[in-house]
Amino acid sequence: MIVCRQATKEDLPKLVELALASNQPIESIPTLMFLCEDTEDGVLGMVGIYLSVPGMVVVGGFIVPPGVYADRELRRAVADDLRAFVHGWMLTHNCRAYVCEISKRNTRMQRWFERRGGKRYAKKNGSYWYMMKLDAALEGRAA
Repeated sequence: MIVCRQATKEDLPKLVELALASNQPIESIPTLMFLCEDTEDGVLGMVGIYLSVPGMVVVGGFIVPPGVYADRELRRAVADDLRAFVHGWMLTHNCRAYVCEISKRNTRMQRWFERRGGKRYAKKNGSYWYMMKLDAALEGRAA
């Protein structure tokens, strides 16, 4: 069974292992981590939320293991499941929008985010910054 949930301290070894296996640099530690896991096969993906910038919620660090990344359908399912779970979590905590940084080279993620209602609003240090209003996500434009 596949479930999404907020990570706990006990999940830290699994999340570090995932980051190392996926060869993704982690430049800063998120305030909160969320993971998608198969109860039989382990962690399928993770994403973090940074609450350190006053007045902003920054989502970043979407990481999946190489096997999930290679399977287009599974990669999309994990991303969509995590997105839906994190959006729900943010709405219950009175968050109405968030921002995220996507590398200019990662056109796949840019298109995915734009199809779901994300709007590009800034360029900085080789990245585009996007904003997602959660009401747009819930109206189906982000589905």
